[in-house]
Amino acid sequence: MRLIETKRRKGEVFTALLTISALCVSAAGCGGSGGGGGGGSVAAGSTSKGNIGPLVGVEVYPSEPLTIDNDQTSVNAGFQLVVDAKHSGGTVDATREAEYVVEDPSIVQVTGSGLIQPLQEGSTKIAVSYQGRTEQVEVTVVAPAATQPNLVSMEIYPETRNFPRVSIDRGVEEYQQLAVLARDDQGRLWDYTRSVMVGIFDTNNKPSNLAVTDSTGLMRARADGEVIAVARIASAALVFGANYVFGAGDPAQPVDTNSLYSGGTLGASTNPLDQAILTGLFGQLIEPAAEASDGEFLRRLYSDALGRTPTEQEYMAFAQNNAPTKRSDEVEKVLADPAFATRWGSKFGEWFQMKNTDGMAANASAFEQWAATQITNDTPIADMFAELARGNVASFETLHDNAAKKVDILLLAGTGMTAKCAVCHDHPLTGPNDTIRWVQADRYPLDAFFATNNSEAIPLDKFGVRSGNNGNPYQPAFTLDPTATVNTTLNDPVGTRRAEFATLFTKSAAFYRGMGHRIFGEVCGNLLDPNQFLAANLDKVKAKQVLDALQRIFAQNNSLKAFLRVIFNSAYYQLSSAMDPTVGTAGDEFLARRVLRRAQAECVDANLSQATGNTLGGGDRDFLLQTFGFNFTHEQISGTIRTPNMSQAFVLLNSPVVQDRVTANGGQVAQLAQAVSGGSMTQADAIRSLFRSILTREPAQEEIDCCVQTINGAANVREGLEDCAAALFATTEFVTR
Repeated sequence: MRLIETKRRKGEVFTALLTISALCVSAAGCGGSGGGGGGGSVAAGSTSKGNIGPLVGVEVYPSEPLTIDNDQTSVNAGFQLVVDAKHSGGTVDATREAEYVVEDPSIVQVTGSGLIQPLQEGSTKIAVSYQGRTEQVEVTVVAPAATQPNLVSMEIYPETRNFPRVSIDRGVEEYQQLAVLARDDQGRLWDYTRSVMVGIFDTNNKPSNLAVTDSTGLMRARADGEVIAVARIASAALVFGANYVFGAGDPAQPVDTNSLYSGGTLGASTNPLDQAILTGLFGQLIEPAAEASDGEFLRRLYSDALGRTPTEQEYMAFAQNNAPTKRSDEVEKVLADPAFATRWGSKFGEWFQMKNTDGMAANASAFEQWAATQITNDTPIADMFAELARGNVASFETLHDNAAKKVDILLLAGTGMTAKCAVCHDHPLTGPNDTIRWVQADRYPLDAFFATNNSEAIPLDKFGVRSGNNGNPYQPAFTLDPTATVNTTLNDPVGTRRAEFATLFTKSAAFYRGMGHRIFGEVCGNLLDPNQFLAANLDKVKAKQVLDALQRIFAQNNSLKAFLRVIFNSAYYQLSSAMDPTVGTAGDEFLARRVLRRAQAECVDANLSQATGNTLGGGDRDFLLQTFGFNFTHEQISGTIRTPNMSQAFVLLNSPVVQDRVTANGGQVAQLAQAVSGGSMTQADAIRSLFRSILTREPAQEEIDCCVQTINGAANVREGLEDCAAALFATTEFVTR
């Protein structure tokens, strides 16, 4: 590593090396006793001053009185000083060459790298001297703050600087101590130099190798050029950039923070979901996608809320609406639509595994109608679960007819935890980090709340005999939360025990986390398997702060309408699905865009019906639904298949269940063909109508040209329009949302 210019005379080299050696020994090694970096740290050394003129002054930054928490265990304990030596020919870093004398050394100590380290509470002064010039810093050490500071701004010091002597050709490098500081809403400065990394980027925001920094904030400038040093405090959504010019170049200029990270539409949102997502994106400096077009948003909203895509008339009305509140107004419209309650009532039937075959069709229908009524009335979901847990829904009781079944489904649907394995043995997938291991001792105290006789609270052994726990029944205990107080015993009536379970369950963090994520997953995509909330799966979630936010948001907006209102109105839900090629799919785990997902089977059928004006029934509809993975029996939550396959593509392209709808007399295509042939509509307008009703967007001019060519090459206008419609139905775009 070059610490001095190699072309200097030998005597100067020897003197410089002696100075460096002495400084390193006095500071217990370059970097000092408190500032040593880990792997990849930059070796500290004296900057080669060269011919930069005489010293004209010394400045210490920050110069204002400092307050430091007395927390010697914190990563960012203490405060980093930066000492500037002002020469007539420029400014250089003298932090590691300065001397630090503490007035009361029992309060703080200062390392050779300029780090102030607290020792005990109190106030003192530090004299910072360099080549006969002295500046003073006042320091007060206080007890650690009880809460995290509310940070409102940050900076990197120095914000701008030119390093004219750096030259890779002449073998000259230079060192600069950086300080990363943040100010809270009370005006206090906090040092983050050692708790956030400083990245070096070129002026196009690409990583640069012109300089490197280590974990102590020491930067080594090693080649000519211009860089932006970027630091971010993700938890406060703060980012700052400093401009440094190495070698010959224009004066360094302050950096526009907005050029480093804007946050797009999420950056200006106060929606709590957006704020949580923005934190993760900001931590990676990944910009979110742009806002979705009107058509993309509307298609997504109708698919998620109503289980169908918009009609052409609905799309046109929305596209022509110029009101600034039109998206939130549309959200309210779909939430009030009776089809919303019907669709989501069916979804509740799937979640609670209500069979609709084998003699259970009436039972499933009754449950879905009950759920739809609750949704229409905006009943809190916690209250719906409480009604099920108390035994007040007959259709639920009919199917889940013993204690084990009730516990299994309430936990799986409501928390994403599967306790089923622990009926006979310990859960094979839980590990030491799981907060509940689902051994039988975790499981059967929950069964005891629902046991109609003591036998149901006695564990099964591997032979299926109730002889576990030495034949003794477990008493009720809410093992999802060991701190919960349980007042009932097996001697209490089962209704009393079930009522207590209902209260404990619907107040638990596990319920709000699991159910909040389950609903979010239906409309936005899962952060993890919604039926396997195990530590190993939770640890893989990149956007953990979003999972925490969903728990909080759902607890505060507990009805389905209220919770979905927050999601549907979020800037995240309204992001485009377009992928930034410079980021690729790397941003998907941090929710940088709305990733396209295949529509559910019943939605594909509904979309075909409304876009063609023709419906299917009986075996033809069943065939279509089976091809797209419809869960006829609702026997398991994850029974619906949502992955694409070749059979689906062939059905869309060739099957009569699609083509017969396209070619039917009186259908939309036939009506469009009649209008074109009668002269009341142009071919281009008919093509636009097809695109609006099938894909919820306007066609590009090249798409219109292609369709016109197809129509003109067909035997007649109707046949040509049928070919165009069939092609649109066969696209991936048609079956995605």
